[in-house]
Amino acid sequence: MYDAELLVMDEPFKGLDEDSRNAAVKAIKRRKSTVIMVTHDPEEAELMEAELVYMTKKE
Repeated sequence: MYDAELLVMDEPFKGLDEDSRNAAVKAIKRRKSTVIMVTHDPEEAELMEAELVYMTKKE
């Protein structure tokens, strides 16, 4: 398997049960890749325990 330097994920944990989500988080954290994750769920983003950037629509 190729270890990419950049991993881009869009709503990666949507629809996963808690055990599957936790396993996915652990697997992603073990990688040496830079991760860009798009989600509408702040709690999901915080699972990654990384630097977060929040983007909102400017009114």
